[in-house]
Amino acid sequence: MADNQQYDEAIAYLEENSDYVDDDQYNSIVADYEDSAAQLLLQSNDVAGLIAAGSFDDAFSVLNTIGNMYPNSETYNQLLAEAEDAYTSAELGIIQGYIDNSDYEAAYDECIDALNRVPGRSELVTQRDYCEQRLPVPLDDCFSSSSGIHGYGDPSGSEGLFDNIFTDDDFLMYADNAGFEGFGNYADFYLDGQYDILRLGVTPFEHIYGDYVVFSIIADDEVIYEQSITNRTTPDLFDIDVSGVTWLRISFSSELSNRIVVVNPQLLCN
Repeated sequence: MADNQQYDEAIAYLEENSDYVDDDQYNSIVADYEDSAAQLLLQSNDVAGLIAAGSFDDAFSVLNTIGNMYPNSETYNQLLAEAEDAYTSAELGIIQGYIDNSDYEAAYDECIDALNRVPGRSELVTQRDYCEQRLPVPLDDCFSSSSGIHGYGDPSGSEGLFDNIFTDDDFLMYADNAGFEGFGNYADFYLDGQYDILRLGVTPFEHIYGDYVVFSIIADDEVIYEQSITNRTTPDLFDIDVSGVTWLRISFSSELSNRIVVVNPQLLCN
C-alpha cells in the first residue's frame, strides 16, 4: 500500500492490526506514513511555491487541511513554520507602511488580522500595542462641560446640506444663548497635554441665516483656529495641532440663531 502511495489505507490497516505490532515500531511506521502522505499533498499543491509567491491565503488553506489530517507530520510542521515566518515578514512590511503614513487605524486592523492567522507572534503583538496607543480617540471622551444644553447636542440621523447623514460621532451646536458677539455656545474638553492632533470637520446643520457664522478652536485661552461657516462649507475633515494643550474649547457664535455640526472630532497622537 505504501509503495503505491496509499498511505491512508496503510495507516488504517496498521491501526486495525496494532495489537500484533510493537508499539514503538507501530508509532514509527505510522509517523513515516503520515509524513509521506503530507509530503505528497504539499508537493501536489505546490505549497512551497505558493509561499514563495506570497499567495498566503491559498498556502494556509492547504496547510490547514493537511494539518487536520496529519498534524504530527514533521514536513508539514516545518513548512507551516516557514509559511508563518514569511507571512509575518510580509505583514510587518505592510504594517510599517501604514505607520509611516500615520494611518494607525489601518495598521492596527492589519495587526489584528495577522494575529488571527499567526497568534502570539511577538513582532506583531509589539506593533499592535504600538498602534493601539495611537488610535484616534473621540473628542467626546474628553468632554468636560458646555455653556448650556444647546452647546453639545446629538445630530445623529439627520441629513446635512450635502446629502451627508450625521452620526453620534458628530455633535451639534446652537447659537441661541446670549454670548460673545450676539449668540453663541461652547464646549470644553480636558486634553491634559496627551494628544498631538485634533481632526474634525464643521458644516451647517441646516441653511445658515445671515452671511456666515464663526467657528473657533481655543487652546488654553488662545485662539488657534477660526473659520467662517457659510452654506458652502462642506463637512471635510482637517487637522489642528493641539500638542501640549491642557484645555480645549470649541466655540460657535452667530449674530442670528443658527446651528452647525462638528463632524467626527477625534484626537490623535503622533
